[in-house]
Amino acid sequence: MGGVGQLRLKFLFNVNKAVGRMRVEDELILETIKLVYRRAIEYVDEHIEALYNFISEHYPNTLFIITSDHGESFMEHDFFFHEPFHLYDELVRVPLIIHLPNGSGVTVRNSVSLVNIPKTLADICNLKTAFPGRNLISTNEEIEVKPSMDYRSHLNNITEALYACKAPHIRLGIFNNKKRIEGFYPIISYRTARYKYIINLKTGIEELYDLEKDPKEKHNLISEADKNSLLNFLTVARRVTSSLIQSRKRMHTISKRLSRIKHKLKMQ
Repeated sequence: MGGVGQLRLKFLFNVNKAVGRMRVEDELILETIKLVYRRAIEYVDEHIEALYNFISEHYPNTLFIITSDHGESFMEHDFFFHEPFHLYDELVRVPLIIHLPNGSGVTVRNSVSLVNIPKTLADICNLKTAFPGRNLISTNEEIEVKPSMDYRSHLNNITEALYACKAPHIRLGIFNNKKRIEGFYPIISYRTARYKYIINLKTGIEELYDLEKDPKEKHNLISEADKNSLLNFLTVARRVTSSLIQSRKRMHTISKRLSRIKHKLKMQ
């Protein structure tokens, strides 16, 4: 790698270190950063409008889907921007707009998962697939606790992230790439319209929030979970996340076995 490439990697490495340590405690500075961020969103919105107008005029039979991979944190829970990844709403609650060519639409106020997008697209195009999830256009059913404790019945209630994982463009800018990406671990949340449960799979720490009374997720109720409504939700949340964890472990075991088989075949 040339000198310019080495300098670029060093620059990205130092930027990553600085952002990872960043704490913005001055309210005026924080509000200024938020203002800049909102202006960036407005800038993108203006250009999406221009793109939408052009495509609609020249290709009227176009389906539009607008969403985001994540939000951003501004010290609500002592995190700045989106690394390390976490599962509070400021990071995981994102917009989802689906616009059909005929202009019809409905506002869905329930929480849904982006997992549903492939299924929705396939159904709109009359394609038979095995995609998980449901068609968000054809139904506006309430998301509620399902009788089954299999996580696949609760896809709209589950969110996963790898805490301490670095984004791909950051990982590419790290000299010792393998060493720096070690150590991240899964965190999982399970939510309904009222409650939200988060578990850290490394530490075992659990969090429980009443989103109706505490939408900013500041008061952890896990120590008060003996109350009936909380206990019922927590029981379901723990069983569903346990189902997901066991599934991930089985997949990991299968992946390791396939890797060993592949290696033996190469040796022959």
